[in-house]
Order: sequence, then C-alpha cells, then structure tokens
Amino acid sequence: MINPWLSLPKSAQYVTDQDWVVLKEHHHKLRGDFGLQLDLLPEPFLGNPKAPVVLLSLNPGFSAEDIPVHQNPAFVKVSRANLHHEPSSAPFFLLEHGLEVPGSKWWRQRLGRLIEATSLERVSSGVCCIEYFPYHSKKYRPLGIALPSQQYGFHLVREALKRKAVIIIMRSVKLWHTAVPQLVGRSYQLKNPQNVTVSLNNCQEGFWPAVHALRNNNTSTT
Repeated sequence: MINPWLSLPKSAQYVTDQDWVVLKEHHHKLRGDFGLQLDLLPEPFLGNPKAPVVLLSLNPGFSAEDIPVHQNPAFVKVSRANLHHEPSSAPFFLLEHGLEVPGSKWWRQRLGRLIEATSLERVSSGVCCIEYFPYHSKKYRPLGIALPSQQYGFHLVREALKRKAVIIIMRSVKLWHTAVPQLVGRSYQLKNPQNVTVSLNNCQEGFWPAVHALRNNNTSTT
C-alpha cells in the first residue's frame, strides 16, 4: 500500500489532498477543542513500521508548547523522515538523546518501564506507535467516516498481525476493533487507558511478551 504521507505538503496546512476533501465536508464537527491543528506536522505513527512491539493509540494531542517545536527545522527534518519511513538509528525519534520537546518527556514516562527492562536503544528501535487518527487536536471527536490516510495506519496494523508482533491497544479499544477486527483476541489492552503507561501493573498480560520481543529484536530499521 502506498504511504500517503510521502505527498504531504511542504508547508502548512499539513494535510493530504485526499484527507482535505473529507475534512472540508465535516469541518463543522471540528471546532473549539476539537479543531485540528494543521499547522503541526501530523503524527500518524512513530517508529519503525516493522517493529516487533506495536502500540495503538487514538490521536496526537495538542498544547501551545507544540507550536514552536513544529517550526523548528531540526524537528521538521526528523518528523518528515519518520513519516517517510526513512532508515534511522533511533526510529522512535521522540526518545532520542538531546531531543527535548514536550512529546519526548511524555513518551519517556509512558515507556519508562519497558526502557528499564530492556534499554532505550531497544525501545527506540523496537517500538512503533500507530495513531487511530493522524492529526493533532486538543480533544478527539469522531467524524463518522475514516479518512483515506487512516487506511494506511490500519494497513500497518494488519501487517503487524501477520508478522505476529506484540500489539498493545493503549486507547480506544472499540474503535481499533472496528477498524481492524483481526485485533480481537490477538492484542493486549491496558488496565487503565486513562493512564497509558506500558507497565507490568497496567498491562499484566502484555508487558512481558513485549519485553521478550524487544530483547530478541533483530528487526531492520528500514
């Protein structure tokens, strides 16, 4: 399946042409806290798409602190490389040493237990997070229809199932089960989806399989 993010515009508004057609029809649903922040680069996924551990979330959030980050040329460069699946020594780039942005602190906390059980390098190369909806907003509101670009994310999940990746649904289990029915019975869930920390306490069944997959990861970063 062709990666739709390869054709993302070079400047804001950052939205694919196919998505824009749908969003214009449903713009009345996306106001206030639900408004999409199209001046920020989308984050439909983070990390190596062939990773042995795949986390499924809802959508990238938004705070005012994100604005200057997404205007930083260095951040734009690594973010676009991620969108293009370019090879990297640290595919989950928000965990990179020296990259101090709001998302970095957030992910280090959420993945801290996996890092302690393996290493920062193994988590960065062996974990991929796929968002159900790719665009930033303070709060998420369903449109009632999937965007064309979402189909690519669903495709990545189906590919992960084929290679028997450890899949942990962090948020919105029902949405993910509807989008990719094969996930039912073949994925793990968090005990408390309001606290999306991947830990033994919060994911008793999936934590150790994830650790084992990371410790034995020989997956290419390409």
